[in-house]
Amino acid sequence: MLSLGFAERSDKRNTGAEHKKNTGEHPSVRQIQRSHPLRGEAGKNAAKKACRNKKDRLYLRLRIFYIYFFTLGFTGDSHEKHLLIISSYMRRCPIKRTVPAAAHYERNGLVMELYGYKLSDCAASFLAKYEKELDKELHLSKLPDPYPLWSALHVAAEYYVIGIKPGMPDTAFEAALCHELYHAWQFSHGFPTVVSNDKNKEDVNTYTERLNSHILDLSADDAVREYGLDDSFFMKQRYKRIKNMSIANFAASSDSFGRDLLAIDLIIDCHGITANQKALILQNLESALPDVYNQYGIYQKRIDRYGYKTPEGCYQILGFIVNSVELWPHCHIVYAGERIHTLEHFRTFCP
Repeated sequence: MLSLGFAERSDKRNTGAEHKKNTGEHPSVRQIQRSHPLRGEAGKNAAKKACRNKKDRLYLRLRIFYIYFFTLGFTGDSHEKHLLIISSYMRRCPIKRTVPAAAHYERNGLVMELYGYKLSDCAASFLAKYEKELDKELHLSKLPDPYPLWSALHVAAEYYVIGIKPGMPDTAFEAALCHELYHAWQFSHGFPTVVSNDKNKEDVNTYTERLNSHILDLSADDAVREYGLDDSFFMKQRYKRIKNMSIANFAASSDSFGRDLLAIDLIIDCHGITANQKALILQNLESALPDVYNQYGIYQKRIDRYGYKTPEGCYQILGFIVNSVELWPHCHIVYAGERIHTLEHFRTFCP
């Protein structure tokens, strides 16, 4: 079952706001109780809860600050892992994390509205089709403001969590939601992933995470557009980033690792833009970094050859790229219940 909900603050009928406004201090339990509409033991319990809620919310903010400005910078952990950590701290606070999906099911059983975001019929149809084909439950959670992405998917042992950051237009929200749902569908249907052998090697972690994201994004983007959903909000941001790099003659990618990353970034960056935009980007790339231009061309031919909409095609694409950058000693491919650690294993494995 689909369990959907944004993190919402619980009712704050009485939090001692006037006391804090006048004194600059958080009110005590007794001060809150005096102004609470309930009297006796009920008022005392409500006052204790209101006071405790303030402390819990402050604790959450401090933990989020610690996680994102300290641990994320030094451990190299994935953003998805930090989404789960944030979710665990959200459970400490008086926040309604999820609500029953049935509350949102209208018009022939389709989800039509999610907390103020109006979903189109196209998005509702997308949710109805792909959610029922998942192998785990699906939950929706609100990403905290410091989170660097608009949306993310966390894969846990018993469920998927789609994290969404508020502040997007309705069309962007539903495109992001459906995009992450499609990734959950991919994992449910055996699409392969590349995994680093050493989590302490930040460059390898970065490369494998981006490689997985970009190759799987190709079919996710297509699926979203095939349903008539508008992802222009993200396409404009993607094109703006690569256009600025092109104007600067790709100066930020002068080192070898930067060039390796740029070659796979171009796979997804050039996927949703117009033919003229793509031609200008590649023309500047050929002039500034001919080796990256050639590498991108090789990758694109392999992608066209194998196809990216099936697990088998993605397996061949990932294996080819891992071998091209000589990453076999540092990572492995997880596919069909097998861990592929070497080129020989990759070539002979046939699920």
